[in-house]
Amino acid sequence: MRRMDRAVLADRIREQILERILDGTLGPGARIVETRVAKEMGTSQAPVREALRDLAGIGLIEMEPYRGASVRLPSRAELLDALAVRGELEAMAGRLAAARCDGTLMAELRDLAAACVAGDAATDRERAQREAAFRALVVDVSRSRTLWRLWSMIDPLTRFAAAPSRERCGAVLEAVAARDGDAASAAMRAFSEDAVRTLEGGARR
Repeated sequence: MRRMDRAVLADRIREQILERILDGTLGPGARIVETRVAKEMGTSQAPVREALRDLAGIGLIEMEPYRGASVRLPSRAELLDALAVRGELEAMAGRLAAARCDGTLMAELRDLAAACVAGDAATDRERAQREAAFRALVVDVSRSRTLWRLWSMIDPLTRFAAAPSRERCGAVLEAVAARDGDAASAAMRAFSEDAVRTLEGGARR
């Protein structure tokens, strides 16, 4: 398997494992066996190992000698820290996207924004997934590979604090379409600010 193919496959496996952690299928302390995942995915252990290393790097997997990989959920303090960093990265992405977005990418943003505000998402998880896809596209539209790499390391961790809002995607889209970098930056930062408020409110209750 070529290196690029393996990297793409590892990303796919990482996302599947992450979703299982997020939806509770894999709870705290659950063991993840490389050979079992590889068999289920119809692949070798190499991309599975890469996916687990990535998740360990952001603190969602613990790797122990002779015991293998197990699920570790982030603390509230870790989430708040990650959201603060994500907010600044996405604020930068919004500003860059407002300057660099072309017609084709604008059409993609409109489609994803429409999906975010549509009322047919059955669950909060589905709404959060649509919002995450929208934010990812804005970061991609920034055309900064360094920004994308940093953001893609942080974002999976923050999905534990999702606070989807129908209004936010529309505000970002409007700002990017108007080439208003300040407004796009503030609108993107607001996603993380919403999640922080949700976390802090939950702690008070």
